[in-house]
Amino acid sequence: MDSLKLVIEERIADASIKPEGLGRQFKMPNLCTKQKKLLMGISTI
Repeated sequence: MDSLKLVIEERIADASIKPEGLGRQFKMPNLCTKQKKLLMGISTI
């Protein structure tokens, strides 16, 4: 059981390392829940 725990902890540590040149990361991005309404070529004139 100890070897499984060590493997899991090692994988978690490896996954938390960010590669170089990754760019900006957002912790809490704003979610867009509503789609924008697009009206194409409709005129009321």
